[in-house]
Formats: sequence, structure tokens, C-alpha cells
Amino acid sequence: MFEEYRQVYALAVFRLQALDQRLMFAGAGLVAILASIVVLPPYALWVILAAAPATLPWLLRSTIRHAGSFQDALERIAAIELAINRLAGESAMTFQSTHPSRGMATGGRTGHEAVTAIQGVAAIILGSCLYLAGYIDTTTTGPRLAYAIGISVIAAVLITIARRSRTTPSR
Repeated sequence: MFEEYRQVYALAVFRLQALDQRLMFAGAGLVAILASIVVLPPYALWVILAAAPATLPWLLRSTIRHAGSFQDALERIAAIELAINRLAGESAMTFQSTHPSRGMATGGRTGHEAVTAIQGVAAIILGSCLYLAGYIDTTTTGPRLAYAIGISVIAAVLITIARRSRTTPSR
């Protein structure tokens, strides 16, 4: 039982690091997109303006899944602690099983914050892309309108993903 506890705890640490890395990835991507705007020719800029928003549903969905996997590990750790306490006849291990934020959000506070941060980054990227699309093509309204509709569809997909990911507390 202690070996399983150790292995699941290592998995939880891995998932926690994966969530943290997603935040760095999203932040670095945002900086790279905004920094490259100045030096790119207009046709290459359109490629970025199309590709960046298209990757956001994957980024959000995979972050939510990492938070869910982290939650699974936390729940298993709590179950092992309770089993050990039951066998010991006393409260020998209590960190996760009695944690005050247990079951409050999928993936704990860290999972919740990671998902929220990715949602914020996604909103900034969508808004920036929409602004830049209007900025680089000021002569025609057709492509800008089509692009705005595309951004709206991606925003609706992101909202749907976020709403579907909300779960009830695990307690």
C-alpha cells in the first residue's frame, strides 16, 4: 500500500508539473505571437492569425484533461490514506484525505488556476488576432467579417469546452 501511495504521489507530481508547463507554454506562445507581428510579411501574418486561434481548443481541452488526471491521483492518494488510517486504527496519514480544498475544484486549486489561466490566455489571443486582422487589412470588409465569424466560432467552442468541464465536488 505504501508503494502504491509513493507511485500515485509521483504521478500527482508529474501531473502538477504538466499543468505548470502548460502555463509557461501558453505564455511563451502569446509572447512569440505578439513579438513576431512586427517582422512578418502580411501573408505570413495571416498564417499565424489562422493557426493561433485554431490551436486554442486543443490547449484548453488538454489542460482540463491534465487537471482531471491530477484530480484522479489526488483522490487515490486520499483513499490510500484512509485505508492506512483504518488499518492503523488511528490518523497516521491525513494530508490529502483531510485537505481543506479537497473536492472543491477538479485538479485542486492548481488545476483550477491552470485552466482559468489558459482560458484568459485564449481570450487574449483571440482578441489580439481579431484586432490584428482588422489592422493589416483595412481595405476590404469581406475577409475581416469572415475572420471575425471564425474567431466567434472558436470562442463558442472554448466556452462549450469550459462549461462541459465543470464538475461537482468529489466529496
